[in-house]
Amino acid sequence: MSLIDLLDNHDIWKEFLETKLNNSYLPVKIIEKYKMFIENKKYEQIVKNIIDDKYIFSIPTKILISKMAKTKKRIVYNYNEEETYVLKLLSYLLYKYDYMFTPNLYSFRKNIGVKRAIHDIMYHKNINNMYGYKLDISNYFNSIPINQLLLNLKQDLQDEKLYSLFEKILTNQYVNYNGKILLETNKGIMAGIPISAFLANYYLK
Repeated sequence: MSLIDLLDNHDIWKEFLETKLNNSYLPVKIIEKYKMFIENKKYEQIVKNIIDDKYIFSIPTKILISKMAKTKKRIVYNYNEEETYVLKLLSYLLYKYDYMFTPNLYSFRKNIGVKRAIHDIMYHKNINNMYGYKLDISNYFNSIPINQLLLNLKQDLQDEKLYSLFEKILTNQYVNYNGKILLETNKGIMAGIPISAFLANYYLK
């Protein structure tokens, strides 16, 4: 069964909601939005059309965010609220593919994060003889070559419906910026949309 077919399973939506209710970092207003969206099944029409391969996502909005103490701005993208919730559930389901990643990858994975990373470093048997090295890939998310990414995904996912959804989202070259629809040919996996974290980890692989 494709992960896409699970998007209309209300039990999975409730399970997803439970993870949000247990997240002490989310503001109450955000939690209430999740509850209203899921309990009222506002996802149904979008999901039905996605499953039937008929849904066309809206044009993502491009946003520039100032970096702390820097003049350079970070570029992020987002979809409308309902589409974002659906993509958040899909991102939750994508934990199925965690097995593809190296064990020392700590970002955007189920039950793995900063606390686990710090623990593993602190209790490493050779920690006193080790050094840290920090590096950064400039504009990583938005510079990933989509054609190469899609070629790899097609081979690894073995899920035609999921691949088709990724392809539709990633090959749409239009963005909404400052109220204008623009053609943007190099926007990569669009930092900010819910599935971009999975795709970023996947491309590092």
